Amino acid sequence: MHELKWGTIVVLASFVWVCLEYVFGLHTQHIELQPVFTTMWIPFAGLLVFVALRERRRVLGGRLTYWQGARSSGLMAIVVGLLTPLSMWVFFHFVNPGFFAAMIDFSVATGVSRVDAEAYFSESRYLLMEAVGGALGTLGAGLLLMVILRTPAARGSAAGRESGGKR
Repeated sequence: MHELKWGTIVVLASFVWVCLEYVFGLHTQHIELQPVFTTMWIPFAGLLVFVALRERRRVLGGRLTYWQGARSSGLMAIVVGLLTPLSMWVFFHFVNPGFFAAMIDFSVATGVSRVDAEAYFSESRYLLMEAVGGALGTLGAGLLLMVILRTPAARGSAAGRESGGKR
């Protein structure tokens, strides 16, 4: 349930991000800036994964092993991978139906052949890229963050650790 909740939050936040890109003209008059601002989503998504894993640790009583976090990250990644295509489909069909035409035209204007631009900016390819990228990004962020968030395996007694014993 935790992973479903946080995977959904990541997807909804991503949807809001892409809608904000559109509202601020990054898919139209400032299209050349779109790749930069899209890349800025990555740390924000990582922050959401961090908060999700920190919450998971709290729910587990303050203890979260690397493998528990990896499992949680993997499940969140599955949720993100499954829900992202739906959210992006909604965006492409209802929020910005001109997304692909604008991206293709901009690419052609910068020297990319129309055939290559149309192949890259096809809806099916983009939905697949977003799903795989979102899932792998969520998993990768979770695995990296678990190095920070994990609770080390208990070594020695608690009294020994509190008195400066070996950790």
